Amino acid sequence: MNAAENLSTARNNLTAVQGRVGVGQLPIETLIANAVGAALSFAGMIFLLFMIYAGYLWFTARGDDEQTKKAMGIIKTTIVGLILLLSAGAITFFITASLQKGGAATGMYNDSVCNAKPGWACGDVGACVQKHNADLYSSIVGADKNASPEDVLDRLLSNGCVGDYCQKGLCVGSAGSNEKQRVCCKN
Repeated sequence: MNAAENLSTARNNLTAVQGRVGVGQLPIETLIANAVGAALSFAGMIFLLFMIYAGYLWFTARGDDEQTKKAMGIIKTTIVGLILLLSAGAITFFITASLQKGGAATGMYNDSVCNAKPGWACGDVGACVQKHNADLYSSIVGADKNASPEDVLDRLLSNGCVGDYCQKGLCVGSAGSNEKQRVCCKN
């Protein structure tokens, strides 16, 4: 076996494991947010254990000033640690939320999930349905002349964006954009 065959075999094995675990199905921002959330939860449990330990020391001090000071020191440093932990959690939440929405102030779309699929691109649901199933598009749009644009959009999403040419939820816009009408459409 040569190096190219070994690399190909390793890549195939990795892809198989990735599919079983489901790692490739989530954007990297979500994976990072989940990992950081788990780490912060673990740190929170350690905070709780330190507080219980300090309380035990204080409770069993029975007038021993040295043990009371030690307990107070643990409580103070644990509270400082908790403040830092909560700050880190808030910063992480802000950063991952910004990444998942394509940037807080960019006004751009984050279409990386859809665009990573060969032959797919994000676009308007109406254009996608009309391109791939013109008869269905005409029946949905022309069904009720008094329907509001929102009702037509809902019908296009629920009845028109089906099959192997249209996928919902893969095209994310920033705040203020009309995310609902954006779908991942096969070219």
